Amino acid sequence: GKDTPNFIANRIGVHGMMYTMQLMQEMDMRIDEVDAICGPPMGRPKSAAFKTADLVGLDTLKHVAETVYNECPDDAKRDTFKPSEFMAKLVEKGWLGTKTKGGFYKKGPKREKLVLDWKTMEYIPYEKPDFASTKAAKDGGVQALVYADDKAAQFAWKLMAESLIYAANH
Repeated sequence: GKDTPNFIANRIGVHGMMYTMQLMQEMDMRIDEVDAICGPPMGRPKSAAFKTADLVGLDTLKHVAETVYNECPDDAKRDTFKPSEFMAKLVEKGWLGTKTKGGFYKKGPKREKLVLDWKTMEYIPYEKPDFASTKAAKDGGVQALVYADDKAAQFAWKLMAESLIYAANH
C-alpha cells in the first residue's frame, strides 16, 4: 500500500489521544477524571493521557495530528485528528505542557497541582476522582474496569473499542 505519514504506532497513538479529548468533551468530563481512567486501570503508565501529552508537548501533538488530518484524506476517522478548539487555544497561548510549565496540568503558586478546565481555559485545583470501576481495576484489571457500571467504565469501554477498531483497520 501507499506510504502514510508518521509511523503507524505514532498514528494509532495520536488517534487514541485525539479521540480521548473528543470523548471527554462528549461525555462532559474533566481532564483529571480522564487521566484517572486512562492510566493504570487501563494497563497504561501513570502518566495516562493528558500528563503524557504534556510531556510530549502540545505543539508536537497538534502538529502530528494535523499532519495525519492533512495527508490522509481517505482515513475514515480523519476528523478525529482535527485538533479541538481548546487544544488549539492552548498552543496559541503557548501553554505547551511540561516545557512551558503549563499545559493540561501546571503547578500553582504554592506548588499545588492544578488542572485545566477545558471549558473556561482556566486552571482549577486537581481532584482525585472517585470511581468504583477504577478501584475494581486494581484487582480485576481492565476487564473489571470495562464491565463495571459507572461513567469511568463507559468512557474506558468507548475509548478501548474505538482504539482497537482503528488499530485493526490500519
